[in-house]
This record gives sequence, structure tokens and C-alpha cells, in this order.
Amino acid sequence: MQADPRQDPEGAEELLRPGFWLAWGLDWPGGSTAEAVIAVAPSLIPRDTLSYSAQQILACADLYAQKRAERVVLFADLTRLLTAAGESWENLRVDWKAGLRELEGGPFPGIFLSVSEHAYMTVCDSTPGSWTGDRALIREAIARQLEADWPPTMRNAIEAGRVRRAS
Repeated sequence: MQADPRQDPEGAEELLRPGFWLAWGLDWPGGSTAEAVIAVAPSLIPRDTLSYSAQQILACADLYAQKRAERVVLFADLTRLLTAAGESWENLRVDWKAGLRELEGGPFPGIFLSVSEHAYMTVCDSTPGSWTGDRALIREAIARQLEADWPPTMRNAIEAGRVRRAS
């Protein structure tokens, strides 16, 4: 059942200020800056409609956000964590590419972010120990951008009736 956030202030608040976002890089289209990162709010995505791979990606993001108290979880950080533990998405039978495509193309609230090429490379780099200082700064910049852009974008979607909260 879907709840209409226009009639549900609590649901609207969750849409406007989710606990955290999961972000990852898309294909780089070129130029010095590009709309090449997408962010979704895992708490707003009904899991029972997703494939196993998308469910596992979101479950991993949930755990990561809880343990590290992060507002923005980078998909590359999840991959780094698995690598450090001697695991991989493949070993877990997760088709991460298909899972991310499903999350990107699904009827879920999300925002495309414009980033510099350097930020993009950092967001996408899952090599353990790489870009450590830059990663924290870029994560903070993405969080600030989402905290500023997410609420008005979701308000517009709510008012237009394009967003419905899963119940």
C-alpha cells in the first residue's frame, strides 16, 4: 500500500530528510564537471520489490551507515569494506552492476549530482586506502549538496504527486 506524503506529515518528513543516502558514480560523460553521481535514500525503497542483488547492496549500505554514522555512503566504500574482509560482491552472488542499474532506474526518489572529475574519480575508487583525505572532504561536500537540494526536490515531487511513500 502506498501512503500519500501530502496527507501524511510523518511520511513527508522521511522523504524530505532521510537518515542517509547511498551514492555512486555513473558513466562519466566528459567535461570538467558533469552530472555523474546519483544518490538514493535506502530507507525510502521498498525492499520486497527488488532483486536479490539490489536488496543486498541496500542491506550492506544500511549496516555501513549504522556502524559509521555516515550521512552519505559511497558504493565504493562498500566494495572497499568487502575487499578488506577478503570478500567480494561476486562471492556473495551479488550482481552489483545490475543492482545499481535497478536502483538508478527504479521508481525511487533520487537525485543526480554534478561533480568535478576529481570528485567523481574519488567517489568511484574502491581501492583500499586510496584518496583517504579527499574521500572525507568529498563525502562532506556531497552531504551538504544533498541536504540543500534533496528537500526542495522532494517537496516538488510530493506536490506534483510523483512521489509516494511505501507503507
